[in-house]
Amino acid sequence: MIIDTDVLIWYLRGNTKARKIIDANIPFVISVITYFELLQGMRDKNELRDLQKQLKRWSTKIIQINESISTYAMYLIENYYMSHALEAGDALIAATSLENNEILLTANIKHYGYIPNIQTQKFIPWKNVSYGIKLEYAIFPLGPATTNLPPPYPFNRISNGKS
Repeated sequence: MIIDTDVLIWYLRGNTKARKIIDANIPFVISVITYFELLQGMRDKNELRDLQKQLKRWSTKIIQINESISTYAMYLIENYYMSHALEAGDALIAATSLENNEILLTANIKHYGYIPNIQTQKFIPWKNVSYGIKLEYAIFPLGPATTNLPPPYPFNRISNGKS
């Protein structure tokens, strides 16, 4: 199973459902693009070291981009950028999943659902009973126009116990 960036972000924010599904799939793999995206979200070198330690504890394999994945991603962008606004990172993650015949665990089904032959497993971070809605795609806090939604989980550091 390949874990998409968004699921790992939910885990790092302390989401119980993300923790359960990730713990149930150890060891798992990620695309090097997911690793890059996680690095870009780090606030300092301590968080970077914590992430690297956690990936090692999980025995995470990072799949590098090779010629085959790159070619597949080019095909996906050529065919889906204009119709679905497919971004390069998502195309590379999708190509990694397809090339390795792995299921992609993601909360962002809308980023991948139109790609033929991709196998995805939908991750739903939470269901808010009081509002009766499922937040399937929200990863980051939304703007003031959406104040009727529950607040996102706070970001928690991985191993040093600080919130």
